[in-house]
Amino acid sequence: FFIRPVSFQDPEKREEYIERLKKNHERKMILQDKQKEEQMRLYQAKKERESRQKQDLKEQMKKYS
Repeated sequence: FFIRPVSFQDPEKREEYIERLKKNHERKMILQDKQKEEQMRLYQAKKERESRQKQDLKEQMKKYS
């Protein structure tokens, strides 16, 4: 059995790698937040549209009653 010696990373490269990981994570979190906001906006728009349709239906029912 041959055991390879442990190779140490250059501290500068290691820091760059850690920074890239942090930036990628931040970017993902920002995208997730934007997606959640968009979903909430779509949900609110759908609820408003449904309530308007119900209101219109009630008004039409009153006209023909």
